[in-house]
Amino acid sequence: MPDSLPLPADVALRLVGAFYILAAALTIRAGATNLLLNRAVSAISGKVSKEDLVERQRIVFLTGMALLTGAGGILLAARLDLALWVFLANAAVYALYLFVVAPRFFDPSDEPDEKGRRQTRNAFFVYLAATVIVAAAWWSSALRPFADEHPAVLVVCVAAFAGMAIYAWRSIRLVRGVGAAALAGAASGAVEPEHDLPERVVLTPSWQGSGLVDAGSGASVRIPAGFLPPELEERIVAWLDLFRELADPDDPTRRKLRDPADLVKIEAEGRAIREALSAHFGPDRVAFEAEARPCAGVTEFSAMQVAATFESDPVWDVGVRVRGYEYSCSTHHIGISWRLAEDLLAWARDYDASFADGDPGGRRTWSPEEAAEHDRRGLALARRLAGEFAATGRGDIPVSYQAEGAEPVRVDA
Repeated sequence: MPDSLPLPADVALRLVGAFYILAAALTIRAGATNLLLNRAVSAISGKVSKEDLVERQRIVFLTGMALLTGAGGILLAARLDLALWVFLANAAVYALYLFVVAPRFFDPSDEPDEKGRRQTRNAFFVYLAATVIVAAAWWSSALRPFADEHPAVLVVCVAAFAGMAIYAWRSIRLVRGVGAAALAGAASGAVEPEHDLPERVVLTPSWQGSGLVDAGSGASVRIPAGFLPPELEERIVAWLDLFRELADPDDPTRRKLRDPADLVKIEAEGRAIREALSAHFGPDRVAFEAEARPCAGVTEFSAMQVAATFESDPVWDVGVRVRGYEYSCSTHHIGISWRLAEDLLAWARDYDASFADGDPGGRRTWSPEEAAEHDRRGLALARRLAGEFAATGRGDIPVSYQAEGAEPVRVDA
């Protein structure tokens, strides 16, 4: 039966299909590249973070979506009616990812930037528009029945999808091999691993760090990438997440739980992890403490000031002068609660975002009301800082707040 579809419409449908074939291939390639970068960074830092694990899971999920996108593109390029059902299924999965899976499972641990989120949403709406076009083509009988198609066309479609699936599998597989050679000796046990690990370590929960500290010095221990089996790494990450879920974010010592009775949950899983670590590190090398150790400041300072400066931590040691400069301090290393440290960082990020195009010498995007509100928040944060210093025996350290363009003002809790 001759094809009654006008040539321009035929070309348009096939071009839409070709576009999504290309988009699928590029998505797979981008995912593999991100996976490669994450693995390289983990190898350099010697640590696999929770964000890295979540990003890997996100990439695997998006690779599956890319294969579904590519399948729809192949079927549409061949003008087969099965394309509609693949487009509909992929649109449903896309919506599930965008509005349920990503916000609930991926974004809390690895939040994307606003630009990336906006691009993903725009791509989803474009895909919905393409799905409507495919549905209209199906309704007008512009798509040929899959069952009646010539076997050669079906073979080409199957071969094209198989090629895309193999490309995805090989891309992920090759990335997983990166850095493996450097860890081969440690994994096999044939060669003494060149890891600078303490003779004895303590497994203990904490807001930051790997969960292991040096039994002698109390310093956090860096776990080299690939040193532990992946499943044990994931158990430690999940255990630390459990502690952070149950811990009091307003405790300046970062050791208290909201409900002390929850300590049994941390202790039960922690002891099981300690046994697994002992089997890996060797007997008598791993101790266990169910209660978190107090988190003290890593430096001493004589006076602190809260002030927003472009792309700097918002807490400054103004009692020390080195070559005439004041120095900003990492909010997570001055012995304050997790919530206060995060609130200070969020306040600083809001200040940075007030400059158009990220240019500190450029136009400000704030209204006078927004600038005043930011100043009020800064003053409140400085008072909270003074309060936490007082609660941890550091009430003698003066705390001041400096609004933008104003002189510093001493604050009390």
